[in-house]
Amino acid sequence: MKRAACLLILCLTLFARNAGAILAPDHIVVVVMENHAYSQIIGSPYAPYINDVLVGRGALLTRSYGVGHPSQPNYLQLFSGSNQGVTSDNKPLNTPFKTPNLAAKLIAAGFTFATYSETLPSIGFTGREYTNELGTDKYKRKHNPAVNWQALDAPANNHLAPETNRPFKYFPTTAAGYDALPTVSFVVPNEQNDMHDGSIAAGDTWLRQHLEGYRSWAMTHNSVLLLTFDEDDRGDGNHIATVFVGEPIIPGRYSEASIESTPGSGVDHYNILRTIERLYGLGFCNAATDGARKPITDIFRTSLATRILSSSTSATVGTGENVIVGQFVVGGPSNKSVVLRALGPSMEINGAPVDDVLDNPMIELQDSGGRSVAANDDWQNAQQAEIEATGLAPRVAREAAMLVSLPRGEYSVVLSGRNGATGSGVVEVYDVEADGFSAIGNVSTRGTVRGSGDAMITGFMIGGHDSARTLIRGLGPSLRGSAGEMRHVLADPILQLFDGDGNPVATNDDWPESQRGDLEATGFAPGEAGESAILISLAPGRYTAVLTGKHNSSGAGAIEIYNVD
Repeated sequence: MKRAACLLILCLTLFARNAGAILAPDHIVVVVMENHAYSQIIGSPYAPYINDVLVGRGALLTRSYGVGHPSQPNYLQLFSGSNQGVTSDNKPLNTPFKTPNLAAKLIAAGFTFATYSETLPSIGFTGREYTNELGTDKYKRKHNPAVNWQALDAPANNHLAPETNRPFKYFPTTAAGYDALPTVSFVVPNEQNDMHDGSIAAGDTWLRQHLEGYRSWAMTHNSVLLLTFDEDDRGDGNHIATVFVGEPIIPGRYSEASIESTPGSGVDHYNILRTIERLYGLGFCNAATDGARKPITDIFRTSLATRILSSSTSATVGTGENVIVGQFVVGGPSNKSVVLRALGPSMEINGAPVDDVLDNPMIELQDSGGRSVAANDDWQNAQQAEIEATGLAPRVAREAAMLVSLPRGEYSVVLSGRNGATGSGVVEVYDVEADGFSAIGNVSTRGTVRGSGDAMITGFMIGGHDSARTLIRGLGPSLRGSAGEMRHVLADPILQLFDGDGNPVATNDDWPESQRGDLEATGFAPGEAGESAILISLAPGRYTAVLTGKHNSSGAGAIEIYNVD
């Protein structure tokens, strides 16, 4: 059977993958301020940064409480689910503790942790206090809970290595530095800047000067800044301000009444700890405290549970610049397991073989620098058992597939024919983890369109429970001058979107003619007026994007799919 527009049916029947789990933040920075009640902070004219920026753009917990008094037990409870028998601000006895704690659990699970303490004199310092200004209190150990588990035998006995206990001067100030932060960090201002000895205004200014750079970066990099207080001033029932802000967070005010341990109790440090534990699948530190609390979930964007689970593109495979190149992005704090497939001989339409297919497809995975990460010709020659276990093994032995575990970053998949052969082929990307903490973000494919009967067709699946605001682009002219110096591009691409039953959903020829303002607001409007784009909210399910050339024209084109929530 000839390969034509009816190949749409093929791409609509490729997907039956898992619903997605919540995507964990790439980074969480926790900063704890001191000894002020909710009523002293929220609405205060002396805290404009907290109120206008953090609360204004974040999620404020309106009924958040410290566990008790004084300060140090609250830090220990936030960090380990227990005060470890400590009831004062004195240096604890019998340290290092050997009990479970957030940092040890993160490290054991393959994540990372560090504390950044202002005026800490050196990495690994374990003293009770330190000041560089005679008569003025600065660093206090009581506000640095992780130091109580520090030992040279780490990670044995839930201990933490000295290098996790860092002076604040090592906290980054650039985008590259923020990207290299540990998965979870605690930031400890000194006594003058945490509102303990200094004023509300001084603490607010310190937060703006030292953490606004990270906060701004976090808004576009799947990361979170968490501000809380250890306790109140003993005058307001231990009612404190707690704010989450970052890209994964839905701004607003939240009472969290549905997760209170008892009616009217609000949430406390144990709920905060349980929330972080839940995000990274860590279990709990203490069954009676954080283990018995419910995590905070409603402040996280539901779109994080809505993700691109798979993508499949069918087109004619040529040689040189006319091979098919698929691209995708892995986001999140941990590696993502992905199956890549290159099909040819098994291509069918309604059970009938397709003519002129790529007889022996080969696949190569490249990183963002164009370096080869892995390659496969015949899938049974490597990883046969592993690929079969995913349920995604190709039906024909000479087709290609690989199962790879990838850190976050940008990747390309190149589909070509063995010995320079050409023909119709399919390149596919599958997310095979139902409960992973990372996800496939944006996908795109570049190939050749040869008239209306030989379109480029990309099938994709949205997983999860909520609709995803999705941008689909059909490119041609802007490919000139890109990597590979494309010479013959699709001059006027037309983009069509179909649902899982083959019904038309949307179409676009020239993107400025519709949705111009909305498209420009995403930051992903095509670079040429003659290119196509569709911005649409898609419910979970299967979809197909079809790229053709106006007036049956031909040339290199690209289909790109972005989740822009």
